[in-house]
Amino acid sequence: MSRNLAPLMVVLGIVAIIAANAMFIVRETQQALVLQFGQAVHTVNATKYEPGLKFKTPFTQNVIKYDKRNLALDLEPREIVCADQERLVVDATARWRIQEPLKFYQAFQTEAQARDQLPRFATAALQRVLSTVRSDEIVSGQRAEQMIRIRDEVNAQVKPFGVVIVDVRILSAELPQANLARVFERMAADRLRAATEIRGNGEARAREVRATADRDAT
Repeated sequence: MSRNLAPLMVVLGIVAIIAANAMFIVRETQQALVLQFGQAVHTVNATKYEPGLKFKTPFTQNVIKYDKRNLALDLEPREIVCADQERLVVDATARWRIQEPLKFYQAFQTEAQARDQLPRFATAALQRVLSTVRSDEIVSGQRAEQMIRIRDEVNAQVKPFGVVIVDVRILSAELPQANLARVFERMAADRLRAATEIRGNGEARAREVRATADRDAT
């Protein structure tokens, strides 16, 4: 009896192996790129909604799956020279998404390689944009326009890679410790100069009032 079942078990095993190599599952949060001998054949759940059980040619085709959600991209804090020649240590972050799996595969192949290379594009754009802005505009929190400019500039560079930058956020912008004392001295000098000017204007106005009163009295 066991001898009669042996060939059947072998056949069933072969069928199971072929079936396992012919099917794959794509989740709602994933998109897939089907390759045949290293060449892209088609994408799944990328441009239209089509998750679920899918089929491919066994042994000759393989599948690479990518995340379809927005992904975090942390940027290292970087010292920036602003338009007023002040230096700021800027800490920023970005969110990105794989928009075209084929282009992404050709440029990076894996998400890990993309995370290694994308920060340099974002950091370079951040430096270029913030170098045209005064430091007080960045420190005061007026950053919305700058963040949009940075995002758009990065997108122009990474579009050929099948990637889109969803947004860029400046988390903090602080003066380097070496510059704090000098900046505080300058701020104190500016306020003293402003106070002196106000006091001088007040005294001049008082003299005018007294002179007018004296003329009226005469």
